[in-house]
Amino acid sequence: LVRIFPNPTNDILIIQAQSIIREHIALSLYDINGRILSKTTLPQGSTIAYFDCSTLYNGTYFLSILGQGIEETKTIIINHQ
Repeated sequence: LVRIFPNPTNDILIIQAQSIIREHIALSLYDINGRILSKTTLPQGSTIAYFDCSTLYNGTYFLSILGQGIEETKTIIINHQ
């Protein structure tokens, strides 16, 4: 239902729905210790949301996707070269 790119990333992480969203999808970016770093919503009727990752340290992070029958967590890699 959603595509996440680029991964790994160094500046912007894009979350794109494969079709129009019928209800809000909550997106949360966590660090490896489970702390929420940022939250946003993929609003009803839209297809794209993003996180600015340019100020995050290199490492592994987690993206929680919750809504429209989806409840999953994706691993995100931040790599500033």
